[in-house]
Amino acid sequence: MTISKFTFVLAQGKQRIATMRRIRFITVLAGTEQEARSIAGAPALVFVSRCPAQEVAA
Repeated sequence: MTISKFTFVLAQGKQRIATMRRIRFITVLAGTEQEARSIAGAPALVFVSRCPAQEVAA
């Protein structure tokens, strides 16, 4: 399985990013967006980006 880095913004309700007083990001390594949301455990996540995780040489 390919591992990707998923980045989300923590938001409450239907807020516009421009009106948020404090923008907080959370980044999770997971195989799918659903898995990333489950790992993050935050109820209100807005998807921002996904990119391949870089492999570490052994």
